Amino acid sequence: MIILEAGINEVVVQQLYTMCSNQVDPYFTWEIKRKGTFDSIVFTQEDHSPIAYYFNSFTLSVGTMSGLTAGVLNIYPGEYTYTIYEMSAPYITNTASAVGAIQNGILIYNATFSSIPTYTASNDDVIRTYRTY
Repeated sequence: MIILEAGINEVVVQQLYTMCSNQVDPYFTWEIKRKGTFDSIVFTQEDHSPIAYYFNSFTLSVGTMSGLTAGVLNIYPGEYTYTIYEMSAPYITNTASAVGAIQNGILIYNATFSSIPTYTASNDDVIRTYRTY
């Protein structure tokens, strides 16, 4: 299980190398799907592990909902499933051209909520709004 927090660069460590069919130079593409809606995001991220044979290390963070840039996932808070695919070349985001799916799991994005000022109407009804950071 991978747990991401808003605004924090998380180093995600996986053991992928031993599951690859091409152990000389494997590349990885990630796909995450939101639970319930099955909205899907496919992205690549550099493996910056110093010893890739023993473990693989990726840096992921959560940003705004405007697009994907350099490991910054633009997702809503909630639960996702992830699949990591082995690829024959870097930067391929077409999962149909994968050598194979090598790992599945759950990704949870926890966002903190802070309340904004509460306004009271004349009939004492309270209106509350929340903002995601």
